[in-house]
Amino acid sequence: AASKTRDPVGARCADAPGNYTVPALPTGQSLVTFTDGGGTHIDSWYNGKPDAQSANMVRVNVGADTPNVNATLAPGGWVTGKVTDSVTHAGLSHVCVSIWNPAVNQYASRATCADSAAVFHSSGLPAGD
Repeated sequence: AASKTRDPVGARCADAPGNYTVPALPTGQSLVTFTDGGGTHIDSWYNGKPDAQSANMVRVNVGADTPNVNATLAPGGWVTGKVTDSVTHAGLSHVCVSIWNPAVNQYASRATCADSAAVFHSSGLPAGD
């Protein structure tokens, strides 16, 4: 969960069946985002929204459960490649690669770093050109 200013106020990972509880949240309106730590599904905001700007707020009250804040994540695509020096053509390891989605004006994936062989794999990307 995140506040309207996008400062995290709590986070938890879902268990094997997909259930989660984020305890000790303050009373107020919160934005809730769902991110696949395994990186194979497209991130989503509560109520199927693609970004924070369009996300629905969730009302939270101290000491009370706010049930049924659920999400369905769609499988994503991936981009792979190799990062090389423009002069020597040697592979460059530990270079971070980010994928930008201009349709929603935000990053489409978390940054991923090239490995020791200079190869990167960025997954959980939405379909598009």
